[in-house]
Amino acid sequence: MQQVVYQLYGNVSRRTATETVNELAVFRQITDELEVVARQDLPNPGLWGDALSRNNQLWTILSQDLMHEGNQLPFETKQGLLRLALFVICHTQDVYSGKADVDTLIEINRTVMEGLEKKPFTEVA
Repeated sequence: MQQVVYQLYGNVSRRTATETVNELAVFRQITDELEVVARQDLPNPGLWGDALSRNNQLWTILSQDLMHEGNQLPFETKQGLLRLALFVICHTQDVYSGKADVDTLIEINRTVMEGLEKKPFTEVA
């Protein structure tokens, strides 16, 4: 899974440094919250729900941005990221219902962050 996420998100070349830094900061903050909850034997239900909700919101906003006509990413990249966003949103529902754990969401977010950290920045004209 990690390699697929990196291929989809790590090879993005038409973003400004500022956008990437902001995206990375948001992913980092939300992923840190997920990790705190995942490490607790009996997580606080409010914190647990907030962390999952924020991650879900992040991926929902990302998917809306991908569908916006002004998004300049290549079609294949957008398509792959939209599939990944749908997976994250569906997996989150499984976490809420106790059918899955949060580790997969953390892994996906960490892999996206690695891709954001490693890619070169290109200014959008």
